Amino acid sequence: MLVDEISQFDIECIDLVQYPFVSKKLRDIAKTCDGKHSHVHTTHMCAASVAQGTGYNELDELMKNPRPLRFVFHLLKVFEPNEYEHESWQLGEEDKLKSVEELRQKGNDLFVKKESEDLSNLLLPLFSNGSFILRENLRCLDVNGKPLPLEWQLFITVNVLCLEGNLLDAVVCAIRAALADTKLPSIVLNHSEGDESAIEKSQIQVDYRTMYKLILDEPLMCCSFGVFVDNDSKKKSEILLMTPDIEATSVCRATCSVVIGKGDRIALVRERGRITSFSLLKV
Repeated sequence: MLVDEISQFDIECIDLVQYPFVSKKLRDIAKTCDGKHSHVHTTHMCAASVAQGTGYNELDELMKNPRPLRFVFHLLKVFEPNEYEHESWQLGEEDKLKSVEELRQKGNDLFVKKESEDLSNLLLPLFSNGSFILRENLRCLDVNGKPLPLEWQLFITVNVLCLEGNLLDAVVCAIRAALADTKLPSIVLNHSEGDESAIEKSQIQVDYRTMYKLILDEPLMCCSFGVFVDNDSKKKSEILLMTPDIEATSVCRATCSVVIGKGDRIALVRERGRITSFSLLKV
């Protein structure tokens, strides 16, 4: 068929035995998709279901009094294979396995996109209050270790490769490990101390022969907990889950993340949900 072409097919009764059941299922799916109906449909019809009818008068009438039908198709548009999302029945075994991984990755991407802004809001205070690194430790140094009136700027990109764990715990640990392994080159500044004019970029040269390791004043560790309520028990007891993953977090009533620094200093606390008693978090 060509685009905008209309075709007509006349089907005899002998070839329409399964049509009422197929039509019923398609109509049920269409009702569910339009958001205006809550019709429950099944994936098969047994003899008892046939006796009760399909739920559509015209289909029930066709089952009682079979007759030939005329189908008219109007081709409005043709989609290329890469222009629409294939349904499972259109996929082979290899494509089905591939689609599972793609759906998992899409889910991860959506989750990370949703959580990225929240993570940024949590991590920024850890930098601004000097928990990760003090600002004076970002001063540029010359080849003799003398501080210069310049500062390094940190740009941190976190790539989430797997979500089988607590995201905040992993991110804090990864950033701390990355900073501990960072070395910065010395700077040659061709700008006299008495010169009050602005430092030009052309006056700054990087010397990789002398490298300085970032000075981190304290270690950081993030510990996350989930409060799970056992509704099956008579007392509805609360169970504390340590470092819950995404699946466990989804069934927790509340979560709490605590970032601890040197000397058990609490650098940050994040709570979500309702925690009735903090005694669960005490050691």
